[in-house]
Amino acid sequence: MIAKLCEACGGGCSVADHEQEYGQEPFNERKREVMQELAREIVREAGMHPDPERETKIEERKLEAEAMKTQVLISSGL
Repeated sequence: MIAKLCEACGGGCSVADHEQEYGQEPFNERKREVMQELAREIVREAGMHPDPERETKIEERKLEAEAMKTQVLISSGL
């Protein structure tokens, strides 16, 4: 039914623009939150959105590597 409606309006609208199919109730707030969290996890796993914790760990490792290089230079007397 939704596909027919989208064809009727040219396909430039979303599912939310159409009436609910018979017997289906709209998402309540809890369902919406769960769906949003699921979408965030999918995007995070797909690498489409940077993970702040991962980015922080990478930066920490870079700083540790630079500190080690500095220690080697200082201890070698260069």
